[in-house]
Amino acid sequence: MVIGWGINPYRLDPIQIVAQDRATDGYVIGIRLITNGAAGHKVWAMRTVPSGRTTASWSTYLQAGWIDNAYFEVCKIGATSGVIARCESSSVMNNPFDDSSM
Repeated sequence: MVIGWGINPYRLDPIQIVAQDRATDGYVIGIRLITNGAAGHKVWAMRTVPSGRTTASWSTYLQAGWIDNAYFEVCKIGATSGVIARCESSSVMNNPFDDSSM
């Protein structure tokens, strides 16, 4: 997973996600972006590896006002129930821009 601020503290670009689900255990893998900033604590939509597939990838961007930091949660989700069994968080990626002089 990659998050890039590029040259803009208000936009995450690119966001690149690749997920693999190699286990045939009745669960699917889901990934969601979480941001903290001017818009508050936001949990974005979950992206899942579809049942029957082992890999999925997404490339996107996000404009959400000033973004202090961002991270991903990778979740194990029941394939038939849709219930989240557990999630693990990535490292927090902080905004590289310093606005303290504003």
